[in-house]
Amino acid sequence: MNTQQVPIVILGIGKDGKTRAGSFGSREGVPPTMLTAAIAMGNRVGRAETAEALGLLKHVPTGKTFASGKQLLPLIKRDVYDRLLKALIFFEPAAVGTKPATEAEKDTREATKLAPAAAAKTSPSAGGGDKIATVAAGKDAQPVTPPGARWTDPWSLVTTGSTVLYCADPKEGWWLCRVKDVSHDGRTLTLQWRDFKNLPVFQAKRIAVAHYNGVSLWWLASKQQSPTRLTWKGSHVALSWSPNGKYLMTAMQDNELHGWRVADSAEMRMAGLAAKAKSLAWSSDSRWLANSGADVVTCWDFSGRGPMGRPPAEICPGEGVLVTAVAVHPKMAIVAAGYENGAVRLGRPGHNRTTELEGIGAGPVTALAWSPSGDHMLAGGEDGGAALFDFTAG
Repeated sequence: MNTQQVPIVILGIGKDGKTRAGSFGSREGVPPTMLTAAIAMGNRVGRAETAEALGLLKHVPTGKTFASGKQLLPLIKRDVYDRLLKALIFFEPAAVGTKPATEAEKDTREATKLAPAAAAKTSPSAGGGDKIATVAAGKDAQPVTPPGARWTDPWSLVTTGSTVLYCADPKEGWWLCRVKDVSHDGRTLTLQWRDFKNLPVFQAKRIAVAHYNGVSLWWLASKQQSPTRLTWKGSHVALSWSPNGKYLMTAMQDNELHGWRVADSAEMRMAGLAAKAKSLAWSSDSRWLANSGADVVTCWDFSGRGPMGRPPAEICPGEGVLVTAVAVHPKMAIVAAGYENGAVRLGRPGHNRTTELEGIGAGPVTALAWSPSGDHMLAGGEDGGAALFDFTAG
């Protein structure tokens, strides 16, 4: 019998301990991605070449194959499972081979550019974890990384219409999804299960964590993942992500700022501050980044090519008094500054005028926050002083 026409059987044991198997027709009709994924997940893939194996096929239900390559294996009796183990001729991973790519395999290859793969059950959860991956298959197993898979870096390669795999839980495995939308800041993906369109769309969100020697980027709620790391030696004591998601900036223990353009990890460094920049704030259009740490508010211009090679705009002079907190109006490029002596002022990048507001005490201002409308601002100080400023009155 031509080996390409020999019936294929996939065996596995579910997480409930029950034996499962499925018949998938001849080798020539089975996608190589399915065989590769089945073996990677710990299932056994065998050829029914002997008379005994062919006779056992009447006890093996037809398995179900999804376009992504994963399979659904029906329950079979334990004694049939044991007999199949003895009668089948099993593939080794290197013997799976290759065939011309089908549309489903092209989807899988596209997803393989994004991240590692893992196992799957019979259907995915409706969201809840956050990890993106490649191919999926068979029975319950721990995630593995097939040859050639890698994490996408930068994540800007993921756009609306991309094919990715998403893991809600390592025990559930990885499932193909279409990216329906990418948020303005690039940190939230709206996804839909490709093979389960009856399930609702859901969102995967990303966060950044500052720590010693750099920043790590994580997907929320994922129970097992490898973060993207942005490295710079030293202690990073504050972190701010631009509203458009393009830049990450940190304040360093060494009285300087360090940052990255997320798309290509290009670095930038702003040194020479008088003190640690404990407060960072962006304008809503992501053009201006304001920081404390000097006796003026330093505003960096991120328009066009970015701030490197440009002098910052310096506003709201404190006349020798250190700026300790900054906050930018939610709709306009108006910066509120709090000082070490309790003073509060307003200013605009590129303008010399400073508006003095009522001070909140004798101690340093430690918190400034605008209302979403920008009509009110709250200030708080280290000595317990506080003030609510109302800008609606004429």
